[in-house]
Amino acid sequence: DLYVYNTDWATAKIEKNMTCKEFVLNGAPKSFNSQDALEVQEMDMRNLSFEDNSLDFCYSSCAFEHIGDFEDFVNHLKEVKRTLKNGGIYVMTTEHLFNHPTMKIKGNYKFDFNFIKQIFEAADFYPNEEFDSRVDKNYLNAPRADFYALEGATERMISLMPSLIISKHGIPFTSSCFVFQKNSTVQDVKHLKSKSFNHWAQFKIEENVKRIFSEWKHISFMSHLNNKNRAIMHDHLSYLVQERRSIDIYQFVQTEYIYFGNSPFEIMININIPDSNHIKVELLRKTCEGDKPKEIIQDIAETINGSFTFLIKNQANSAHVYSIAVYSLTKEKFKLKNISIKSRVV
Repeated sequence: DLYVYNTDWATAKIEKNMTCKEFVLNGAPKSFNSQDALEVQEMDMRNLSFEDNSLDFCYSSCAFEHIGDFEDFVNHLKEVKRTLKNGGIYVMTTEHLFNHPTMKIKGNYKFDFNFIKQIFEAADFYPNEEFDSRVDKNYLNAPRADFYALEGATERMISLMPSLIISKHGIPFTSSCFVFQKNSTVQDVKHLKSKSFNHWAQFKIEENVKRIFSEWKHISFMSHLNNKNRAIMHDHLSYLVQERRSIDIYQFVQTEYIYFGNSPFEIMININIPDSNHIKVELLRKTCEGDKPKEIIQDIAETINGSFTFLIKNQANSAHVYSIAVYSLTKEKFKLKNISIKSRVV
């Protein structure tokens, strides 16, 4: 990851005047007292500064997916292969999608096996002969419920819920591990997978949706309101490049996108404005993978003076996620006394 002070990656953010070595030492065990023996270097994973055939072992932990696009991934593996000694080992973890195509979000890819296999082939560097993504169907492997859109939900709170499988926008994913050896004779990788788990995981995600939204739940109404259009993917912020735009200065609500599965749903927006104002509410929809531009599928405009409640009803489709945006059409500054947004499935 890019360890700099102005990054939005919470796990890689350092203090403004802190060196990378200081950052690493801050996370070291209290018993560690060999600072002088530790060397920390900054370099580009796509252009390593090590000599050819100089390393016995190297690893990267969930950093691979953040370095760019296809050619960047290929260049990294070529560089690792170049710097390893004959027989040297490289261990790499990255994101794995069980039943969805690769999410090609530059800076935060999530890989299906077929796509990452193409990277291995292009780099002519292959891991172990078998990649085993089979997962038993049990409580710990049930996809974690997606609470990010709810008012008051925090990363720390959600991380306390035990699960090895993460779910976001109806998509289950986890971390995968690949072990490479330089000069290995492996020229292909077999994928061992379980179709029954994929169906079970999607069933559990739908079950979570109905359990969470069986009653009215308050939705955070500003979580998506910024000029980079952020969406949280576990502990990272993924930047949806195709959606970047300037936020209308008169837009004052944008919720996180919510996955409702195939359930009919309702969203209630209560607004209290002491002075008369013309307000528009939009229901937005986009694909779960975020591979297509969002679209407005419903909108309501009303003149409000005091308290007013908008009620939006729609039938969800499991291929999409939904968000609420609210604008002032008066194009003037106004006082907002109160706003709340709630949602449920029916």
